[in-house]
Amino acid sequence: MGLLDVKTRRNAYGRQVDSFIREIEIDSIGNFMGVFIRAPIIEDAGSAKVLASEGGRPVMVLQKNVLGGDDLSPGADGGGYEGP
Repeated sequence: MGLLDVKTRRNAYGRQVDSFIREIEIDSIGNFMGVFIRAPIIEDAGSAKVLASEGGRPVMVLQKNVLGGDDLSPGADGGGYEGP
């Protein structure tokens, strides 16, 4: 679609057994519990603004009015997480 100037790689977090839950801080929003399930990674954020990172990699970016991110699946933790 060409909406974000980013480079991604599919299924970069490995197999489903390699999935994990991690709290991340999103710029101007606050803390968010991200569930990373066989998600793509953002290898290069290009000219997009990085709003959140995990493990030194961007996981959420913003370019103009388009928001993009890894698979930060709220609710994929069984629905029990209420936030900090």
